[in-house]
Amino acid sequence: MAIILKRLVSKPEHHSLLAEMLQLIPQAVTIIDQDGKVILGKELAPDLNSPTQGSPELPPKFPIQVESEVLGWVVGELGGSIATLLNYLVIREMEKNP
Repeated sequence: MAIILKRLVSKPEHHSLLAEMLQLIPQAVTIIDQDGKVILGKELAPDLNSPTQGSPELPPKFPIQVESEVLGWVVGELGGSIATLLNYLVIREMEKNP
């Protein structure tokens, strides 16, 4: 089953939780898809949309993936917990729709 990250994040129960979490984090955190398009959060500078880790000045990117397929990234210093939650939601979605 192909999981589209935008659809997963757009589910009302997920969207409200993620939006609230992003507001509580003091630093900018953004969820982007595998093409670098913003799904939730603040728009990134063009050089930050690349799905690979860049120079040390760029904020860290945490992958959202199922098996070896990267569905998107959470970008930002404190994005690790959001990425963990999204990875959990991806697994749950796969369990519901094998």
